[in-house]
Amino acid sequence: MQNRSKAILEGKFDPVFLDPEFPITTPILRARRDDPPPKPHVHECFEIGYCYEGSGVFIVENKTFTYQGGDAIVVNHRELHLAASSPNITSKWCFINLDPAGLLAGFVPIEERFLETETLSGRHFVNLIKGKKYPELCSTVRELMEDLMEKKEGYRSTVRALVWLLMVRLHQFFPAQNTEEDEKPLSRKDLIRIRPALEHIAGNYHKTVTIEKIAELCHISTPHFRRLFNASTGISPLEYLVQFRLKAATVLLKNTKRSILEISLETGFPTLSNFNRQFKRTYNIAPRKWRHEQK
Repeated sequence: MQNRSKAILEGKFDPVFLDPEFPITTPILRARRDDPPPKPHVHECFEIGYCYEGSGVFIVENKTFTYQGGDAIVVNHRELHLAASSPNITSKWCFINLDPAGLLAGFVPIEERFLETETLSGRHFVNLIKGKKYPELCSTVRELMEDLMEKKEGYRSTVRALVWLLMVRLHQFFPAQNTEEDEKPLSRKDLIRIRPALEHIAGNYHKTVTIEKIAELCHISTPHFRRLFNASTGISPLEYLVQFRLKAATVLLKNTKRSILEISLETGFPTLSNFNRQFKRTYNIAPRKWRHEQK
């Protein structure tokens, strides 16, 4: 157990205490800015979050998602994750940690498959739940947060009911995908070795970032770093950086009135032409037209 804890600590292990009689935490509203840079971490239990306002990027293992107010997130107990707000924007999140099976023990048959959380993870699982696409699901998450904060008479019963509803809907909307790629789990050891690089990119993507610099942060040679990064994320470090910047740019395009030039510079692209070229290569549409279609 000590060796396991030491290994997880390298990925910023953040322990959570759950009351055995009612294993779910009370949510706390947290304000997040883009500075200081976020730290990737992992918990030993299931986590659910709700974004009340703001926008930014959420990283879970090797996946990167864009978020905005009204979205929710679910993270498995074994997944490294972090949230980074868009430049100069404050995001407000509430998070809870829980043990669904323990919480519903005696209320739902223990063999009920909707209680398991293992399939709510993996390379193809979409952890970020968009409020506009799944309004009922995100509304359930928000109602759960508010019931836990208000603690009105009988709240434990409503909390259990909402968690059960949420678990059923999660499995209905996001059924397990048994692909050969998912059967090959990411190497936690390799992912932890490139953790300093992921952390640096999340906190400094809007600045100049060199592959040599982030390889040095991981204390390995640049060629070895490139191979390790590709094996851990499925893409090269440069492509990861470009994709991270583009996703951060889409958040600003959709949620602010800043000019495309301002957004390109704020997300780390050296020139407007470079931003336009990379955006069109990835999304097959010009950023100006993409922004117009989001209205």
